[in-house]
Amino acid sequence: MLTEQKSSRLNNFAAKLALLSLVTLALVGCGGAGSNFDSTGGAPIDNSNASSSVQVRISGTPSDRIVALGFTFSSVKAISASGAKFELLPKPGSVEVIHLTSSNEPLVVLQVPKGEFSQLEVSVSKSEVTYLATNNQPIEKHFSTGSTFTVDLNPTITIGADPAIVNIEIDVANTVYLDLASNYVFVNPPVMKISQTAVAADDQHPEDGRVDHVIGLVTSTTSNSFTLTKGLSGMQLTFQTDDNTSFEGASLATLTGAMVEVKGSTSADNALLASQVTYLGSGANGVAVEGLITGYDQSGQMSLVSQTGTGNGATDALRGSSVTFNPAGGTTYTVNTSDFDMEGLPFSFDQSSIMPGQRITVNSHSAIRQGANAHATGSVNASVVELQQQTLTGTVTNYIAGANGAAMFDLVLNANGTSYLNAATPGTTTVHVYQRSTTDLHGISGAISEGQSLQVRGLLFYYNPSTPSSSQTPTASDAGAPQPFAFVASRVGDYLMPPM
Repeated sequence: MLTEQKSSRLNNFAAKLALLSLVTLALVGCGGAGSNFDSTGGAPIDNSNASSSVQVRISGTPSDRIVALGFTFSSVKAISASGAKFELLPKPGSVEVIHLTSSNEPLVVLQVPKGEFSQLEVSVSKSEVTYLATNNQPIEKHFSTGSTFTVDLNPTITIGADPAIVNIEIDVANTVYLDLASNYVFVNPPVMKISQTAVAADDQHPEDGRVDHVIGLVTSTTSNSFTLTKGLSGMQLTFQTDDNTSFEGASLATLTGAMVEVKGSTSADNALLASQVTYLGSGANGVAVEGLITGYDQSGQMSLVSQTGTGNGATDALRGSSVTFNPAGGTTYTVNTSDFDMEGLPFSFDQSSIMPGQRITVNSHSAIRQGANAHATGSVNASVVELQQQTLTGTVTNYIAGANGAAMFDLVLNANGTSYLNAATPGTTTVHVYQRSTTDLHGISGAISEGQSLQVRGLLFYYNPSTPSSSQTPTASDAGAPQPFAFVASRVGDYLMPPM
């Protein structure tokens, strides 16, 4: 039973939700406008020949101790100004948002009737969260109590003649209540901010069309497209291909049943266009697990908290669970540079430089070995480990401007004990950031200044200049001391620090 003090905290948190909730939204699913029409209540929407393509994307805000946060939605209905309802989710679908902080990922492309939508009727069937406790170990919690609620959209969603992208950003800090002192956590209905934009004609960003990283299992192909089931979500995306699409390890004709990683863009008609398709293995035999390395188990194997995955054994229960792997033994190491400017930087990612706190994808030629129950620790045989982008937050110090928009600075991690990197490698308080000429200064006007609070997304490298060619794999004892980390930034944005 909650103490009076904790009840007061929860009441204050609920009050914050009431003030800060701009919009609660979960636009997921697929289907045509006619098939999703629900005539119960209000005047019907005229969707006989009046719909437009809408692409829905999702992202999250950083909340450092929370390393996985997922929701399963059983129904989402958009309600027009006249009261008519349009079902956006023909079957249940799920999302995980921590791996999308300071980024964005497409959920679905669908036809939506033209008009103005002023409300949503949202049904959440379950949620789960994994956070790093005060002993720096991950704790996973599940909430199966469902809820259905109606929220006002302000501003309203207006669908016109042109294709549109609707971006949904989940405010993690104001969705999850976490008291580290008592290890009490509770997940509320998601608090979200909505923005609507057109597809950019060129120089796309994640918000207006670019696709940096999607993994999934290919279910079908045509002569110029393929359809995949995205991650653990159960939702499907179709990517078009053309003469400029590059295939690594496979061809379009051999993709069915394969696990793939896709990078691409959005065409003028809102179709997803693949620029690069990388074969990750057979979905029938292998598995790909993506998440944050949190430490080592008692046998010395590395452990990560899974955020998403695909392939044999990658079920919904995998999200938020711990998975162990051996970083040695013939494993191939790669880096998802995704148009990064790495020229002149001395960093590498291999057996000697993999460390807790980094975000990775582990590919295996065999299925995941499950634990004693659905959410117990599983294990995989790592054939390929790829370094992925992640987000850190902190304050700027020692800023040095360079040429053509490049710069270097130290990012001082949050001093209130909320940094997951500090939890994974105790004593690590600062990361050296490389801002490249191609780094996206998202929402920042003017120069970055000393003491400014930032969220930085990019690649985190463990870098020890004294042993750059060491072949020794770091051990659990290495994670117990401050580590020299360098961060190559793809995006830098302002950050509102959480209260102490």
